[in-house]
Amino acid sequence: LNDILDLSKIEAKKLELNSSEFDLPKLLQSITDMFQLQVHAKDVKLIYQPLTPLPTIMYGDEKRLRQVLINLFGNAVKFTDQGSVSFCVSAQPYEPITFNSSNPKQKNYKLRFEIADTGVGIAPDKLEEIFLPFQQVGERSRRYSGTGLGLPICQKIVEMMGGQLQVTSTLNEGSTFWFEIELTEVANHSTTNAIDSRTITGYYGDRLKILVVDDKTENRMVLSDLLVPLGFIVAEAIDGYDCIRQAQIFAPDLILLDMVMPELDGHETTKQLRQLSMFEKTAIVMVSASAFSQDRELSLKVGCNAFIAKPVNPDNLFHTMRSLLNLEWQYDDLALGDPSLTNGFDNNRNIEEPTQPLIYPPKSTLDNLIQMARIGDILAIQDEVMLLQETDSVFTPFTKQILVYARDFQIRRIREFLESQQQEVLMS
Repeated sequence: LNDILDLSKIEAKKLELNSSEFDLPKLLQSITDMFQLQVHAKDVKLIYQPLTPLPTIMYGDEKRLRQVLINLFGNAVKFTDQGSVSFCVSAQPYEPITFNSSNPKQKNYKLRFEIADTGVGIAPDKLEEIFLPFQQVGERSRRYSGTGLGLPICQKIVEMMGGQLQVTSTLNEGSTFWFEIELTEVANHSTTNAIDSRTITGYYGDRLKILVVDDKTENRMVLSDLLVPLGFIVAEAIDGYDCIRQAQIFAPDLILLDMVMPELDGHETTKQLRQLSMFEKTAIVMVSASAFSQDRELSLKVGCNAFIAKPVNPDNLFHTMRSLLNLEWQYDDLALGDPSLTNGFDNNRNIEEPTQPLIYPPKSTLDNLIQMARIGDILAIQDEVMLLQETDSVFTPFTKQILVYARDFQIRRIREFLESQQQEVLMS
């Protein structure tokens, strides 16, 4: 059902990429760990090999990248009974022809992901069919638990990311799928800014000016309401011509520019701004309901520094702003690693929160969860622990720990945690 919904969104041009900061090596390792369990019962060796040093914190759509890699990995494992499945990743520094000079510390990488197997392979006359919706090729006995939509969706997602999914295959020898995409490394990343759950209340340094450009009043209000409380000085423009006039008076540090506007659209507005010397290095972010690669590529080509999708996700906006403006955010009283600040202005409150004991679920439930972990069924694990939590809140500490691991696809951690709990139950 999710595949069908994704395909429908793609065809209606409503599937959007939601970029945020993510740990690239951690993502790749978690996917490898997940499939390591599945190949354990086969005579198959799984090889994960970073071919170059990999940057750590990247800015992109982690969820969709994970979706593509899991689908390609899953197919390789499914159609390989002996030999190996190899996952190779490389990163090469890359300087796009865009106007990112406002942040010289920003590093761009061209990442190549390649998954190769020694499985059944694909006949030459079937290679084009695998990217068609509802098509499955190969032995009928292997066509299980699928809709035939995985590869078509992966192909479209990779295209949205600016790449192209490619394949070579030899029947009875194996297949290789690969793609290349460009991602930006997050500069000056540290654990102090890795906590997304904290509330941003402002930023350090001089007050910065932001020009919000949109022909819809409500869209301008949404952005202004996000930015003004944080201390930004915000001005508004109602179209492209108004943007150029206002910008010359206001001299903004950042322009948030709607792509589709009457008379002068966002692309043409950007071109005209870049022709003025005072805006050669001004950060410009295109804001649009479209997230397809051609719109992103054109926005960058005409001179935008970044592209974010509507409806605007505040986290995505703030991540983009931090990268372009080298911001250091101020947060609310929940400061990382500083228990003296966890109580806000009430210094007399007891800083120790009551700790709920870890209660183990019944042995039958533990056994079921362990079995799911051994086959790498992360979705079933999440469903089971959520049901357990709803059944009795006494199991909340147990379920929270499982969900933390599940969120990052740490299958090995889940299995080890469950097996340790199983031992505790047997000994009690």
